Amino acid sequence: MYLAPDITRGWLYSVIEEYEDIREATPALATLQTPGLVIEDHLTRTLGYWNRDRRQIILSGLLFRRGCWSDVVAVLKHEMAHQVVDEVFVTRSETDHGPVFKRACALLGIEPDATMRLADQPEAVDSMRRKIEKLLALGQSTNHHEAERALAKAHELALRYNVRMIESAATRSHRFRKVGSMYKRIPAHVWAVANLVSDFYFVHYVAHVYCGQHEMLQDGNRQIELYGTEQNLDMAEYVFYFLLRQGEREWQMFKESRPNAKGRRDKASFLRGVYAGFRSKLDAERHALATEKALVWTGDPSLDAFFKAHNPHVSTRTVGSTVNPHVHDAGVAVGEKLKVHRPIKSGPSDAAGRLLT
Repeated sequence: MYLAPDITRGWLYSVIEEYEDIREATPALATLQTPGLVIEDHLTRTLGYWNRDRRQIILSGLLFRRGCWSDVVAVLKHEMAHQVVDEVFVTRSETDHGPVFKRACALLGIEPDATMRLADQPEAVDSMRRKIEKLLALGQSTNHHEAERALAKAHELALRYNVRMIESAATRSHRFRKVGSMYKRIPAHVWAVANLVSDFYFVHYVAHVYCGQHEMLQDGNRQIELYGTEQNLDMAEYVFYFLLRQGEREWQMFKESRPNAKGRRDKASFLRGVYAGFRSKLDAERHALATEKALVWTGDPSLDAFFKAHNPHVSTRTVGSTVNPHVHDAGVAVGEKLKVHRPIKSGPSDAAGRLLT
């Protein structure tokens, strides 16, 4: 697995912002210059290191795939301490973790001998993931009824697992993850997809706006961030990319069959219709689970608290645009038949479409 370029770029901007916030909060580090910050996806033997010759802090992609943001910050501060030794205390005559390094750690408020190991997922989570993977694969069946049953069962399994976790008050480790491209203005159909995964796949979302003085930052760029448990983020991320890709494919096929359909307005109308149709299908499935099996999702208070703690000043707005009703209705018909059934793959060719990490 590797991080797609847009995702890596979004994480880099966040790391830069974090670095500058840490420096500004520590007056003794006022002269410290922001180094090059790199996310290296193939770095697996260590979670990060300071390269003094290139003035770079290199972080492992594993941190962003499997860790939470506090893990990223902890590794970042550790490598910043090495930079402080070189560029603030200007000392290179001692061992990597000697007395001067400990002074740098004290400035940054971290333990000098701290070690970190990214936690493995509980056995119950792995079991749930394997079952969902098999059901999604069955969704490819040429037998229409078998495919529909498998996909409905995958959705039921995810709902049942999350309801059980809430009812048992089990400890839930929440994280956030960036998905999708960066935009100056997020298109209406991308908002529609973000709303879908938030409403049906047990996550929250926000559009993160980048702002800062660093040369890499472009003020006003926006990117979607999802919040939830790691297993729910995996599922929501998979569905997010699947819907964007499938929507694009369906639009291309629709254009070929309707030569008069063209332009940005028709495309936006069609895609909004596709996602509206898919939403109505998921609504019907949720209603069936509630009436036939008494499975009702009422939310996750711990996720609500986690989201609010990270986004205390979130505002909401309505995104609207004019639509071509005929093209929109055609999109709805397509969306009502849409199936999230693509098999799980791993490797560079499908990094952005993964379910399992």
